[in-house]
Amino acid sequence: MTTATLLNVAIIPLGEIRDVGNVRQELRGIEDLAESIRRHGMLTAVTVEPHPEGGYTLAAGSRRLAAARLAGLDEVPAVIVPPGGDVERLLKRAVENIDREQLTDLEAADAMQQLLDLGADTELVAAALHTTPDNIEAWRVVAGLPTLVRELIEAGTMTARDAHELTAVSESGEELDECLRRIGEGWNVKSAVETVVRERKRRLEEEKTRSRLAKEGCAIVDSPNYGYFAHNSKAQRLGQGHGDVHIAKREHIKQPCHAAFVDKEGKANYVCTDRSRHAGVEGSGVPDLKAERATRRADKKLLREAHATRFRAVGEALRNHAFTRDEAVSHVLTLWVSEAKPAVGEVAAELLGLVVAKDGGIRAAEEALTAHAAGGEGCLVDVALAIALAAGEHGLTTDRFDYSSEAVAAHMRFLEETGIHPLTEIERAAVRTRLPWDLRQAAPAEAEGEEPDDDDGDPAKSDTDGAAA
Repeated sequence: MTTATLLNVAIIPLGEIRDVGNVRQELRGIEDLAESIRRHGMLTAVTVEPHPEGGYTLAAGSRRLAAARLAGLDEVPAVIVPPGGDVERLLKRAVENIDREQLTDLEAADAMQQLLDLGADTELVAAALHTTPDNIEAWRVVAGLPTLVRELIEAGTMTARDAHELTAVSESGEELDECLRRIGEGWNVKSAVETVVRERKRRLEEEKTRSRLAKEGCAIVDSPNYGYFAHNSKAQRLGQGHGDVHIAKREHIKQPCHAAFVDKEGKANYVCTDRSRHAGVEGSGVPDLKAERATRRADKKLLREAHATRFRAVGEALRNHAFTRDEAVSHVLTLWVSEAKPAVGEVAAELLGLVVAKDGGIRAAEEALTAHAAGGEGCLVDVALAIALAAGEHGLTTDRFDYSSEAVAAHMRFLEETGIHPLTEIERAAVRTRLPWDLRQAAPAEAEGEEPDDDDGDPAKSDTDGAAA
């Protein structure tokens, strides 16, 4: 650790330092400081004057000296100043040293602490160094940070400005260690400190909440995931939200099912641990689950009976040809149109020359096809055929292979058989790459006696064929 040496600094045995200050007052609240000294060493020197009878008299740092004794140190670093030295004279000499030396941020912080130890107040030091008292106070805090933080500053891992953020957790060794752990994992200093401080506040809030609940005699249950119970859980929150038990706390507190859980913010959330106790009570918001289950069972029984009757009626009508041809065709084709995939529907609409609204969303093509099909049976047949043809066209032109290979094969045979469009060689090759091996046997190229490509037997090469096509 580097320290700016503005005055005579030495390591002095504790037994040689006389503290004539108010020991009782200085000993108050030094336990944390003593623990910090045990963990990180004494980071800031005390100020002493030579004593006429030998040894030294403490001039500044009574609290640090008392903490050092409590920590079990045998010796401490000390700044030695002349007896009765004039503060302004010593301050002037120290400022000259600061101006002459090129100090690092950490050395400047140590230097300012030394100036304060000489007896100068913050305003005097700020005026001498041409800065503000707030800056002096900030640097003083940085000078008192633990050794590990100072080492990080000296190594360039963090700046003194970043280190100042750590003063929010410097009083607790555990919190400081947690911050440094997060910083080591890549967190920035500000986020690490804010997270640890927030967790401290949450922990303190939780302790206060649990203490209050204990005084109320309220049972505490485990917090549910995300702060909400499952809809079928016996326990539910008290409140007016969906699924809550709509009973005021002042009324529910008398019930044996009254309890609370502590949420992630440390706040109390009152709950009913057995909402069935309030089932069916007017205004409670708790349904009578037994009655609801009985109703559902009765409804399911009626549905089963209705299904059996309906199924027999449909079967008899089908076997007796009770449906007219127009009714049957219309029903089948309507279902066919409704089941078309959006991408296929767009191709079908384009084949029919239909106008599709650009801002109509994913169902725009379906709406255009449905409107056209409503023109009569002939229009419905046209739409159904367009969808079938569109499925084949889409399968031949898309690079995705999650569409039906059978649709591609059927489309290919339909075009060949009707003579609408004889397939070219490049089209035949593209068709074969989109068919699984068992359907390639029926491809037109092979039906006409053509030899299959050498790589047709290797499914792993089909992607290359498709790209070439």
